[in-house]
Amino acid sequence: MERNRAIKNVIFDIGNVLVGLRLDEFSRDLFGDNTDVWKRVYNAVWASGLWDELDRGIIPEEEVLQRMVDHDPEMKDEICQVWDHAGEIAYRTEHAIPWIKAVKESGYRTFFLSNYSYRMMYANRKALDFLPLMDGGVFSCDVKLIKPDLRIYRTLLDKYRLDPAECLFIDDREENTRAAEEVGISTLSCTGFAQVQRDAGKILGLECEIYGSEDILQ
Repeated sequence: MERNRAIKNVIFDIGNVLVGLRLDEFSRDLFGDNTDVWKRVYNAVWASGLWDELDRGIIPEEEVLQRMVDHDPEMKDEICQVWDHAGEIAYRTEHAIPWIKAVKESGYRTFFLSNYSYRMMYANRKALDFLPLMDGGVFSCDVKLIKPDLRIYRTLLDKYRLDPAECLFIDDREENTRAAEEVGISTLSCTGFAQVQRDAGKILGLECEIYGSEDILQ
């Protein structure tokens, strides 16, 4: 099978594409089946938009944590538990390294574009062990922008002098792929690890096996 000559660069999201996220299991590990507690913690940490501020990297981490607690002071201890164990949300996948290698061996350059915080980065370095294989990328916390802000896509394109018409972007969120398309990048949606490898293989002309599991994304 021949490679796709129109595409020269493959841009990967990280969470739920190269790295697994286990939010449901994480909640059970911390709070068992107490869904009421988890709902309140989830609202304070994620639904509040404050997790996005971690990814943006402008507000100091201590201030972000305090804002989460202020959102629901009765849940202070539980919110701090989530904060202290945040690195356990992400897990290393078996498919990331062989998939990236297969893409590169077929002649494509590989990049990442991810909403990712310093806290998550340093709390679980093992999950990101594929980074040295890639040709470059942009973390949101480094550039103080998060997807789907069009500026973060342009930052990646400008940094590596990429032609958007020669790029394929893979992400698990529709708003992020839609934004990429606005700047002229072709996109592929990820709904599962095996699915996205199959679909990317068809687009890129890869003859590679499916690595890892059939996990459905959370």
